Amino acid sequence: MTANEIREVVRAQPFEPFTIYMDDGSSYRVQHPDGILLGNFVAIVAAPHSGEGDKFMRLSIGHIVRVEESVAASG
Repeated sequence: MTANEIREVVRAQPFEPFTIYMDDGSSYRVQHPDGILLGNFVAIVAAPHSGEGDKFMRLSIGHIVRVEESVAASG
């Protein structure tokens, strides 16, 4: 994926939470557009960390294999 492809997901209106999947099998949930900072080669993701505030993860965009938006529940 490219930084521009991820930006499209972040800027979508209305925003839908999404999950970033890395090539090592790890994944990171983005609940709000303010929870991610994108450069051209690096993404910084804020991940809630129980009892200690936020934890920030530095992700190499070149290692992101896909981004999946949440599927809205019907009914």
